[in-house]
Amino acid sequence: GFLLAKKPTEISLYEIINVLEATTKLNRCLEVGRYCSRFATENCPVRAFYCELQSLIEKKLQAMTVASLLHG
Repeated sequence: GFLLAKKPTEISLYEIINVLEATTKLNRCLEVGRYCSRFATENCPVRAFYCELQSLIEKKLQAMTVASLLHG
């Protein structure tokens, strides 16, 4: 079992996933190094879409707490 250091209302899923996973990014081009085999991160329409989607996912995970997840 686990013992929580904070109240379930104070722990977001975003925090948990960031601790447990090596990355939360959808694609390598969203990482700090902006890896792209085509060197196109500055003008790539797919990357722009990924950035938007990544932001939505992160906001949703930040809004969801352990407490809200358990209480449905």
